[in-house]
Amino acid sequence: MASTPMWKIPGFTAVLIMGLTTLVVAEEERTRKAMLAIGSEEFQESCAACHGADASGRGELANKILKPPKDLTRGKCRPPCDSRLPKTG
Repeated sequence: MASTPMWKIPGFTAVLIMGLTTLVVAEEERTRKAMLAIGSEEFQESCAACHGADASGRGELANKILKPPKDLTRGKCRPPCDSRLPKTG
């Protein structure tokens, strides 16, 4: 008796596509979380001393430099800071 190929079974393709989509979405979420973790670590190492851990522009070195650091919580950032950030969307 010949068996029916799996892709000819009704609904198999839909289930396969849903499963693959779930795997892709899960991988994208893991990648996004990893990128956020890397970005956070980079910010703490390279930026927080001046901009502050909360990015408010009031880091421990803020009053020791000639030009006050920007408050990054306002969403306005121009190069060089945003040119080093990974694109997330």
